[in-house]
Amino acid sequence: GALWVYFILQLAADPPAQACVTGCPLGIPYSAAKLQTRPHGHVLRDALWVYLVPQSLTVQNTNEIKGVIPMIFDKESIQDLLIGSLLLGGGGGGCPKEGEERALSALKLGNVELITIDELKERSRDGCIVTISGVGSPASDTAYYSDDVYPRILELLGTQSETPIAGFISCELGASSSFEPFIPAALSGLPIIDAPCDGRAHPLGVMGSLGLESSGQTVIQAAAGGRTENKTYTELTVKGSVENTASLVRNAAHLAGGAVAVARNP
Repeated sequence: GALWVYFILQLAADPPAQACVTGCPLGIPYSAAKLQTRPHGHVLRDALWVYLVPQSLTVQNTNEIKGVIPMIFDKESIQDLLIGSLLLGGGGGGCPKEGEERALSALKLGNVELITIDELKERSRDGCIVTISGVGSPASDTAYYSDDVYPRILELLGTQSETPIAGFISCELGASSSFEPFIPAALSGLPIIDAPCDGRAHPLGVMGSLGLESSGQTVIQAAAGGRTENKTYTELTVKGSVENTASLVRNAAHLAGGAVAVARNP
């Protein structure tokens, strides 16, 4: 509580260029795609994060995004994203330690690139974007999925979709969930797109489905998680409505011990 009061007083005394974030792109320390100058006092949570961003990385207008993204993540930028995601996750989004470990593991496998939607349009006209997410209860003592499940869920997804993947997005911003696309990106050489499904953490898959539940479209979800040694390992591929597939994936997470990794909604 005292820490929040300190930040609020600092903002009141010296608002950072009277800027506040009107959206929450994944690369919030680097992206100003939705950063606008507004009167001081709007969206305190997001304004706090703008205040916390180091001045060298603070983007004062949307023109400054050029030269910042595309970018390749390194250990320093992972820490920036970790802190911002921890704040914007709003109390959810998983364990910071797990998120950091996953991100650093990804860097050992290859480069992890962050690009904008506009950059994606220039690179690929035919591919699809895949959401990478964790589903379940990461706080459970038995929740587990290894890094090996990421190529597996992409393989499973490929059995139901012939459209090539152009890039990945996270389902939400959170200290762990922001980093879910990192290993798939490093393994495939495909970029992470600066357009997560949700600007904060959420409990249900439907909440991170970009409104597809209202479209009536059929979606695909592939999930895997658990441990083979205790016979909780579970994987599945489902096709149907957002609501039905999300429910089946959540049940799979329960059977797997509490959590699964998911590639969904290409």
